[in-house]
Amino acid sequence: MSQPILHLYSRVSSKIQEEGTSLENQRQQAESYATQHGFQLKSWEEKGRSASSEKIEDRPILLDLMEAVRAGEVINVFVFNQDRLSRQDYVSAIIKHEFKKYGVILHTPSGSTDLSDLTDNLTFTILGAIASYDNALRAQRSRLGKIARVRQGRWQGGPPPYGYA
Repeated sequence: MSQPILHLYSRVSSKIQEEGTSLENQRQQAESYATQHGFQLKSWEEKGRSASSEKIEDRPILLDLMEAVRAGEVINVFVFNQDRLSRQDYVSAIIKHEFKKYGVILHTPSGSTDLSDLTDNLTFTILGAIASYDNALRAQRSRLGKIARVRQGRWQGGPPPYGYA
């Protein structure tokens, strides 16, 4: 009998982060978990896609993974942290509904979540709400910081136009 497959969904939020170590760290966590729990690993890597203001349609790898879930090809999904799936309420609700409907078990470095279990379902919902709140709070702080810099006559961020320092 072959080993069950653990489907790693990894993601970073920006093109700049693609050059960092986050994707590799997510993969290493999944490899360790897979080895420890007797899984074979399959990777679904979404580079440079934000989970904060996304439409699920803007995440092609996540869409492919969800299609495989609906086809019954995916039962075990690993994410480094639940917010790798989404930090947006609507998308998180879609994923939760689909995972629950198709019996997907969500795995993280700290363990597994079975959404058919009442406590796991509640925990998933709470963690999703916290991720959404945290993301909205960071976005608000960023906007307020940019507005304050503009009011002070300073550059609000990003690369300056050609010819300016």
